[in-house]
Amino acid sequence: MSAKPMPKLIGMMSPRTLLGWSARFFLILALIWWGNSFVYPLIHNGANASFTTLAVNTGLFAVPIAGVLLWSLAAVSKDHRRLEKVYGIDPVTGLPNRNSFCHQLQPILPQSGVLLLIDIDDFRTINDRRGRQAGDLCMMSLAQRFRELTRETDIVGRMDGPTFAAYLPGATVEHAYGVAARLTDGVQLIRESGVMKFTTSVGAVFADGEMPIADLLRGAEAALERAKLNGRATVVLDALPMVA
Repeated sequence: MSAKPMPKLIGMMSPRTLLGWSARFFLILALIWWGNSFVYPLIHNGANASFTTLAVNTGLFAVPIAGVLLWSLAAVSKDHRRLEKVYGIDPVTGLPNRNSFCHQLQPILPQSGVLLLIDIDDFRTINDRRGRQAGDLCMMSLAQRFRELTRETDIVGRMDGPTFAAYLPGATVEHAYGVAARLTDGVQLIRESGVMKFTTSVGAVFADGEMPIADLLRGAEAALERAKLNGRATVVLDALPMVA
């Protein structure tokens, strides 16, 4: 698993509103003005450019350069969003979405393993009290936690909202439970507004290599529901609760 930093960077830079276009245009204008004031003396034997000269030169260069650059960024950002939809990448976490996760899981289902279904505890409260940005930060942090705890052969995806899934092919129940238990510890985030910590609940089912995806997901969902009822920050494996 790997994050997708470039699409996120392009998305941040590309304008989507009139205010965004204006802010980026004036930033480019300022950079070109600064460039002119620095370069002009170098090519004119140390002579400083007048305000009028700088204004004319900046105007001549800034409008076409800014227009082309901003249009290109917007177009590339649109292409990345379309590719994310086509190839099944969740734009918040960089993980496969539900469809992509199930597609990747299908070929390795004949292998035995363990399916984990993970849900951030009290996610709605986090969104209500701290804002949606805090909720997104929690999901991004949990995605990073997956990268730290899972193997290259494991498949991880964001299913829906604050719910994630991980399939551990060839894993023993003991290994899977160890991963799940560490996930229930959650993540502690340090923000400007203070320390924020969240935990997760995990439902897990053992896959014998013959059960279809739909049945595995239903079993994991039932186990996850029991983990929530058992007080959260809990692992339930095959509907048998094991408190972390």
